This record gives sequence, C-alpha cells and structure tokens, in this order.
Amino acid sequence: MAAHPFVRCGLPKPRRSKAPRIAGLFLLLSAAAALLYVLSPVFSGMGGLFDQSEQRAQIEALLAPAVMVDPAPFSDLSQADPVQLTEIALRAALLSSYESAASPLTDDSGRIIVSFDLVRQKGAALFGDSVTLTPATIQSGSTIFEYVEAENCYHVPHVAQTGYYIPKVTQVTSKNGVMTAQVACISTAAGGYQRDSEGNTIPPSPQKTVSYTLAAQDGSYRITGLAAA
Repeated sequence: MAAHPFVRCGLPKPRRSKAPRIAGLFLLLSAAAALLYVLSPVFSGMGGLFDQSEQRAQIEALLAPAVMVDPAPFSDLSQADPVQLTEIALRAALLSSYESAASPLTDDSGRIIVSFDLVRQKGAALFGDSVTLTPATIQSGSTIFEYVEAENCYHVPHVAQTGYYIPKVTQVTSKNGVMTAQVACISTAAGGYQRDSEGNTIPPSPQKTVSYTLAAQDGSYRITGLAAA
C-alpha cells in the first residue's frame, strides 16, 4: 500500500477537523429533541390510554365473579345479601382454580372441592376485611354448592355454567373519593361475537347495565356497592 504523500515527503499526516462532525451531531440531537418535544403530548395521551385500559381490565377481573352471581343491588355491604356475597367469593375461588395450572381437587362424584379458607381469602380481596362470610350450602338456580362442615370445604358440581353474565367496563369515574364503574353485563348465552356481511365484528349487546361503587386500596379495588344503571 502506498504511503500517504505527506508522510512520504516527511510532513506530518494532516488531521481532519472534528468541527463538522460535532456540528452535525449537535444538529441531529437538536432535531431529535425537537421531535420528542412535539410528540410528547402524543406519547402522554397514549400512556393515558394504556393506563385506562389496564385499569378497566383490573376492574373487570375483580367484578367477574360478582357479575356471574348477578346479586341484588345494595347501597353498602351491610345491605348486601350475605349468601350472595359468599357465593361471589366462592365463584372467585372457582375461577382461580380453573386458571391454575394444577387440576382442581375433586371428590368421588367428580365435584370440585374448594376450601372455605380460600373462599374467605377471596372474600377479603373482593370486599375487604369488614365482611364476615358464613359457610353454608348454597343453591344458585339449579346448581347446589354443598358445604361439608367436617371438611370445611365446598363441593361444587363440575358442569358447564351457561346463561351467566360477563362484565365489560364501559366507563370509570371518580368523585369525592368514590369510584364508580359502569358495567355492561353480557350474557354468555347471547351467541358471542358475530360478523356482518362485510366481515366486520359485531360484539354482543349487553343484557343489562349496572353501576358498581369501588374503593381503591393499596393499588387494588374493593366492591362497596351496586346499583342499577
């Protein structure tokens, strides 16, 4: 490879000035900063959308067992039907057993065995520690949740539940420290999502709309009331 002409002549090799590169880098960083400044409201708005979506999903998960039971309205927990509160907590325990990787424990008749300790734990997560659940056999429609006192467990028929509701939170508001969630109750017997002639998805229409009042505590929520919307 031929030596640099200045080296061959005994002169030092010239150095390229860093000024153009530094200036170019400065302009690039300035442009990036300006772009971020312009787009920051967009990113902020998107973050708000994600936060709201996450909040609604969290509330829907909380309300799922309650909406399945479809309890009578109550202005506060002291006015709620205690049997329905126990059934809501039992449904929450059943949902957690279905979501678990391990198969639920069953009796000789194939009924799912649910510890009342787990039901009590789910009740505290749903309603707080002020609600005391009383174990007893529950009849919900044609389904019987038998409580076996000697085992301190419920035995629940392992049958497909149809005709109950699933929640879809449509609006969440907060006023004077009270959070209210408007919930569309969609029947699982409604046929699910349909498509029109153009292939567009048509969600099922809600069968009813209710309003749950919630209390926020330690990053989670508690049910405090229910009213017809």
